[in-house]
Amino acid sequence: MTSQQIHQILRDDIIIVLYRAENFIDKEYMEVIMLEGGSKYVKKLFNTTEVLEATITCICLYGNTLVLGVDTGIVYFYHVPSWKHFSIKEYGKRIIIGKHPITNIVVRETKHQRKFFITSSFNIHEVVGFSSNF
Repeated sequence: MTSQQIHQILRDDIIIVLYRAENFIDKEYMEVIMLEGGSKYVKKLFNTTEVLEATITCICLYGNTLVLGVDTGIVYFYHVPSWKHFSIKEYGKRIIIGKHPITNIVVRETKHQRKFFITSSFNIHEVVGFSSNF
């Protein structure tokens, strides 16, 4: 039984769908849909409750960097050169921002550095220094 679905189109060829299933235990799944042109597509399904032990509250894609914010105040950074090889278990960085849910992620880049502005329930946090390959 699925009680909630959230669709997010990240690029022309990538769609992420979050499913929240409620039965005896709450579980959340993330489905990555890769469009290949015409009516062809490839899907990958991940149990985010099992892997992240949290609920995804925010998604941001900037270039090849995917950032997931969760309800426990943690942010996961993924370098994704190929979506076909993407795995939610293989994050590049994991940063604890606080104890409150992450609500928004905004990226600003200059010639010298990339800044992620991460919003939680009570504050805006600045994370600096990640290159495109971490």
